[in-house]
Amino acid sequence: MVLVQAFPNMFWPDEIFQTLEQGHRLVFGYGVVPWEFVQGIRSWFLPGALALVMASTSWLGEGSSGYLLGVQLVLSLLSLVPVVAVFSWTRRRLSLASAVVAAVLVAGWFESVFFASKALSEVVATHIMLLGLMFCWDDREDVPSWQAWSAGVALGLALGLRVHFAPGILLVLVWVLWKHPRSIAFRVLGGLSLALGALGALDWVTWGLPFQSIWKNFWINVVEGKSQSYGLGTSPWYFYGMMLWRTWSWALLPLLGLVLLGARRLPLAGAVALAIFVAHSCIGHKEYRFVYPSLLLFVMLASVGLVSWLEPWMQHKQARLRVLTLGLACVVGLAVSLGLGMRFNTHHTMNTFGGPTVSHWQHLQGSLQAFSLLSTESKVCGVGVWGMNKTFTGGYTYLHRKIPLHVLEKASYAKLKVQFPRFNALVTRLERSPRNIGPYSQEECWGEICLYRRFGGCQRTGRR
Repeated sequence: MVLVQAFPNMFWPDEIFQTLEQGHRLVFGYGVVPWEFVQGIRSWFLPGALALVMASTSWLGEGSSGYLLGVQLVLSLLSLVPVVAVFSWTRRRLSLASAVVAAVLVAGWFESVFFASKALSEVVATHIMLLGLMFCWDDREDVPSWQAWSAGVALGLALGLRVHFAPGILLVLVWVLWKHPRSIAFRVLGGLSLALGALGALDWVTWGLPFQSIWKNFWINVVEGKSQSYGLGTSPWYFYGMMLWRTWSWALLPLLGLVLLGARRLPLAGAVALAIFVAHSCIGHKEYRFVYPSLLLFVMLASVGLVSWLEPWMQHKQARLRVLTLGLACVVGLAVSLGLGMRFNTHHTMNTFGGPTVSHWQHLQGSLQAFSLLSTESKVCGVGVWGMNKTFTGGYTYLHRKIPLHVLEKASYAKLKVQFPRFNALVTRLERSPRNIGPYSQEECWGEICLYRRFGGCQRTGRR
């Protein structure tokens, strides 16, 4: 929560326009409608859940800051699932000291921290799926009934949110049928069916046909090839391996060694991570965020592998050696995470849709801060966006004012000048930002993104 407040950023426009913006529409009645919600290929489950959070936390701050804080808090709390999972497993199998180290390493890994508060379906589905996996990876016969049902519901929700996780979830179900008593397996399957049925019914109510957000999404993006026309288009099968090498750099080989060591202890987690990684590698359209579940499971396995290797020292007779081992493991692990996190940028993930190479911790920070600032000012009657696409902004989620948003992405100055009367705030992205643009004076800049203001009102227009 400290880092997300200090470094507001956008990894991909979907975290706003596919989820938060639609939740904002539900609660406040206005927002940008992307083509996916025109075609009906996205489930309303996640936007609806976020809408409940936004409605109940808007009082926490002025403008958009209140409900954004509420959403970030809820999503960050959900991101603790892998921390709890790795701690609980290690505590039962090894020592308390090992469990503490494993939990600290997972909680402090830079990708865990960065994606924690992201309202991306991949991220939310991963944390929910791990909740189900945590309930299933043991082969105990005394699993409580509520735990089996909860595991099934979690797996069903994750599958409905991100059907691409199907190979990994299928492996979990096979494991449950193989390792657990039949009564427990039936409860898990029952919970999964219940969750999927509820999501299908939600599509029926909102879009008119059951499971439309799944089958129509597949038809448009895969059969018709729509996904190849945006983002990175199509990429070779080794794309994710290359991204892992670029992002984890020199730490990749030792981390993979620890992953293999951890997979011996947690074979189901290793199989799920590999299945999702390979399945996504076979799909032409690739983005780094798509394999977030595999990345997170790799980190969990590496932490288990490390503490398994250090366990003799964690249980040494001398308390001083035990404390020293615990401290060194945490410090070294967090230092590696910090080093890799500081070089986590758009070049390494090929996520350069927003412009030149920049740290992911500051990616498109300026547009979010500009829109957040404008959300608190009642005199703003229209906002112009010049030099960037509307998807590089915070949308009405951050603007939170029912006023026109005029996007002039590639307009010349002459065309921009004609639009001056329609807005009194201008957000630009220019290589060189002048002090004044016509009647607008520069108020504040965040990198290459600047906010300009002019005195006076706005000419009424029917455009939104």
